Amino acid sequence: MTAGVEDGLHIERHVSAVLTAVAVTARAVALICAVISLVVGLREGQFAHVRLAVAAYAAVGSWALVYLARARGGPPALWISAVDVAVLAAALTTLRVAGGAGYFDDVSNSALEPFVSAALVGVAIHASTRQTLAACAVLGPAYLAAVITRLSVADVANAVGDLAWQVGIALVCLAGARRLHRAAAVVSAGARSVLTERERLAEDRGRDLERRRQHADRRRRHLELHDGPLALLTAMSRPAPVGHPDARVRERCAANADLLRGLLSEKDDSGGESVPELRLALVGTGADCAALGLRVRYQFGALPPWLPEPVVEALRGATRAALNNVLAHAGTRTAWVTVEAAGDDPGAVTVDVVDRGAGFDPGTATAGVGLPTAIAGRMAEVGGAAEVDSIPGHGTWVRLRWPA
Repeated sequence: MTAGVEDGLHIERHVSAVLTAVAVTARAVALICAVISLVVGLREGQFAHVRLAVAAYAAVGSWALVYLARARGGPPALWISAVDVAVLAAALTTLRVAGGAGYFDDVSNSALEPFVSAALVGVAIHASTRQTLAACAVLGPAYLAAVITRLSVADVANAVGDLAWQVGIALVCLAGARRLHRAAAVVSAGARSVLTERERLAEDRGRDLERRRQHADRRRRHLELHDGPLALLTAMSRPAPVGHPDARVRERCAANADLLRGLLSEKDDSGGESVPELRLALVGTGADCAALGLRVRYQFGALPPWLPEPVVEALRGATRAALNNVLAHAGTRTAWVTVEAAGDDPGAVTVDVVDRGAGFDPGTATAGVGLPTAIAGRMAEVGGAAEVDSIPGHGTWVRLRWPA
């Protein structure tokens, strides 16, 4: 399969090689016919000017050898075809003068027809339509002038018919070459498309394998932390006599267990990388509040693959301000922080800070500095937004959203 696709990339080169082989074969056959015609003409005494005839055939034959040598390295250049047509046209005119009275009575004896056909086929295969028609316009009159010795209807008709046949062969080769080149271009484009798609799939497969490896490593680390430090902190935070006898130590163990549990709660269903800076910033904020007696429970969902640093800093500061409000006004020692991607937008994020404390009436409460400046102001500066909802006796909910 791979070899076939790679061959498709080079099919245009293969087509050119095949067409060149056709032109070379036609020229080789014409050269053999010319040699036979010269030998027969000399033996039968059919030339009025022997030296002139030999010179004409020698010129055509020598140039045929040059053409064959050039064609071995690939399609001949345009100037090769132009010289080819010019040499043959000159040879036709010369042979018309050098030939005897009956030399052109049988056109096949002169071997001009194979040479004209070979020259036109070579031009048609390797040149454009316009250049092929130009070659026909040059060689056609030269051929007719050489072979028509009597202006009779039969002779003219025979010569024109022979020429039409040669031109027809050239036009058939022209149409076939054009179609082959177009088909080769389509196949080559398809092969390139297949290889591009294959490379893309290989890259996707590589990234998927890397994500799986990272996920397995993360899961292994999470299990080690869950079964080790988290289990120990949880056991020490239980009431005595099971846990630590010092209440302050138990409280610190419980707060640190919550922080570690929040770090281990990250979900990454999409297979992408979460934002460690945001996660660590929010956990650090919770650790500061834990030192003041507030227990923060974390839940991390799938996060965007990347967030600007100012956005991370704004979310950290606004979360810290919301937790400070819990410490100052909620009358509770526990808060919940949930972080996840926002809705269907994989680049958006929300942070919810919730407590079950005293709450307040948003319609009658006097706005202080914390909500409009420390929370909503921070988010607005980076293109985000903040929402607050609270019910007296049922706690407060603060949602930070970026972008707004």
